[in-house]
Amino acid sequence: MKKRRMIYALYVGEENVADGTAEELAERLGVEAKTVRFMSSPAHNKRVKYNGKAIRTVKVGLE
Repeated sequence: MKKRRMIYALYVGEENVADGTAEELAERLGVEAKTVRFMSSPAHNKRVKYNGKAIRTVKVGLE
């Protein structure tokens, strides 16, 4: 049975830049996959709440 992976949407400010798995977005950004997963956490969103150009990810669904 194939493991289903989470799909994320990558935003810079309000602009959707890319969609894909954590591994795909990590390769595009030059960071680790765990960093992409952290960018969708409430802790990251609190840290960048007032930064209009912050990079955020949003969980979209399963692959």
